[in-house]
Amino acid sequence: AFLNFPYSVKIHENGDIYFIERGSYKIRKISDGVVSTFAGNGESGFGGDGGLAVDAKIGRPIDMVWDSKGNMYFSDPSAHVIRKVDLKGIITTIAGTQECSYSNDGGYAIDAALCGPGRLAMDKNDNLYISEFSNKIIRVIDKNGIINTIAGKVGEANTSGDGNLAKDATFKYPAGLAFDSLGNLYVSDRDDCIIRKIDTIKLKLSNKTDKTLIISISSFMILFSDFI
Repeated sequence: AFLNFPYSVKIHENGDIYFIERGSYKIRKISDGVVSTFAGNGESGFGGDGGLAVDAKIGRPIDMVWDSKGNMYFSDPSAHVIRKVDLKGIITTIAGTQECSYSNDGGYAIDAALCGPGRLAMDKNDNLYISEFSNKIIRVIDKNGIINTIAGKVGEANTSGDGNLAKDATFKYPAGLAFDSLGNLYVSDRDDCIIRKIDTIKLKLSNKTDKTLIISISSFMILFSDFI
């Protein structure tokens, strides 16, 4: 198969391989050695909510994750949205208004403006974490669809706040996200070449995100990193 700018690769628990083909505006799947399109009709844009994902317009996604039920979520910074593909292959938007902005924290994610949603991570309770590289923040959408900022200050491109509340810290370019076995969240700050750790053990989504702490910062330098 001919591929046009293959990007992020993820392996589903069933062994299928999923990857983003940014040059073709698609998400594709390899199952038993056969390549097929999972989402995107090859036309750049935004559209198709409520229909089959393979018929939808998408832009250039960055990342994808699954919840415990097997639904896929992917970030599309071209439209500043997070979209979901369910087990029936139906696509919907779960966050973002297509406007590059910041709004509706503490409200429903579908009504919240995002700016540059990039890498994603899903915790064991199906809370979806998003690094917004343009807004310089980390946000989380809970299983009820409520969005909150847990780390960073909107638009402040700096690196500060280590050892303090995560919401009082700043990032230059928050990118990759990953959880350890204890539930701590690690964030790569691409433009400062560092890895930061957020203690999520005390994180409660019921208006208690102020208890989330950044407790350490890795001192080693990353010489090469992802584009996003």
